[in-house]
Amino acid sequence: MGQKNNVMLEYLKDSRRFADVFNGYFGRGEQIIDAGYLRDVSEKMNGSLVKNPKNGDRSKEIERIRDVKKIYKDGSILQLLCLEDQDYVDYTSAIRTITMDALEYSQQLDLLKKKHKYAKDLKTGDEIECGISRDDRLHPVITLWWYHGSSEYNGPQCLKDSLELNGAIPDMYISDYRMNVLISTVDYDDSCFHTEFRELYRTLARKNDKIALKELFSKDERFQSIDDDTLRVISVATDRPSLWNNRKRAKGKNGGYVMCKAMDEIEADAMKVGEKRGIDKGIDMRDTEKITDMLRRGKTVDEIVDFCNYPYEQVRGIADAMEA
Repeated sequence: MGQKNNVMLEYLKDSRRFADVFNGYFGRGEQIIDAGYLRDVSEKMNGSLVKNPKNGDRSKEIERIRDVKKIYKDGSILQLLCLEDQDYVDYTSAIRTITMDALEYSQQLDLLKKKHKYAKDLKTGDEIECGISRDDRLHPVITLWWYHGSSEYNGPQCLKDSLELNGAIPDMYISDYRMNVLISTVDYDDSCFHTEFRELYRTLARKNDKIALKELFSKDERFQSIDDDTLRVISVATDRPSLWNNRKRAKGKNGGYVMCKAMDEIEADAMKVGEKRGIDKGIDMRDTEKITDMLRRGKTVDEIVDFCNYPYEQVRGIADAMEA
């Protein structure tokens, strides 16, 4: 697992943020999950879904690892909540969801069977044959995928999205399996999130648009005081290490970090490098400042070359320096 995944998963393991993600998606902001009732549990799963009909033994066990998993226990309510973090479109996610959820249920079933085997409390022949009682119930497993990749999400949102349909058996008889997918987009009403996860969500929905990011950082007052954890995960998730490396220069009066100031510091550094690169390539200071200003406003290299008739290699060199 790379640094990006490690940083993101550690951030999401915080019970407040974890609960906020689930409350935002499933409750549309209503606090249906209380973070105080969440308990950490191992993300590893071991089990087998196939039984040998000859001897009743399970086939070779398989192992899967969840990104983040917690048990929610509130009185008689017990549910397994699982969060999968995805920064690329995973076209296998429907099958992965079914496999992981089935393993969770299989583990619960095995525990029930061991409990009854030890207690010897099964009464009917059917119960003894199955290994569980007629009244036994398993705890629900709820899996939520959060996609925040650079490309538009076009992956599955249910099992049928991954199946070749229109076969001999009508589709209505083919079992489906729903997926819960939270997709980071600018259009999504993220006001349903109430912790600092909202700032992370808003940033990742705009991470490929520098102008939109600057506008967000300058107009949203919540970005006037970002905490260490959120700044770090934003820096890593957006591939902008300078946000974290220059954090001391973006410190606000109340102790948090001012994101628009952080972006200004990065651009100021980039402009200095770009100006030096331009001077080294023979462009005078005034033209270099003009090019860096146009790049900062979102103009492309080709547009600047066509409009101002500057040499392509020189403009490209300044742009590369600013990007770096």
